[in-house]
Amino acid sequence: SLADIGFLFALAVLSLLLGFVPVAGPFLSFAIACYLMGWEVREPYLAVRVGRGEALGGLRRRRLLWTLRVGTLPVVLAMVPLLGWLLLPVVLVYQVAGVAWLSERGHL
Repeated sequence: SLADIGFLFALAVLSLLLGFVPVAGPFLSFAIACYLMGWEVREPYLAVRVGRGEALGGLRRRRLLWTLRVGTLPVVLAMVPLLGWLLLPVVLVYQVAGVAWLSERGHL
């Protein structure tokens, strides 16, 4: 939705600005990047459920720690030259499939 896009854009701008703060800025910027990647891993499954006309129930809730944890691997891979860039698309596909599988089984 438009509200989600605005929220994600605001987080991205905040991450960019926090990167200039000494000492704590890079860590906060990394945490926000992890959150954004975790959100992008979970969003395709939610979009499919909305497209099928199903109620999302509690799936739409923002889970901060879970989203940070899921987004950490893609962010770290994006920082590794060549090998990380080659593995990143594969890892994202498997993460999205895993989120869908866990959600269908009722573990999320």
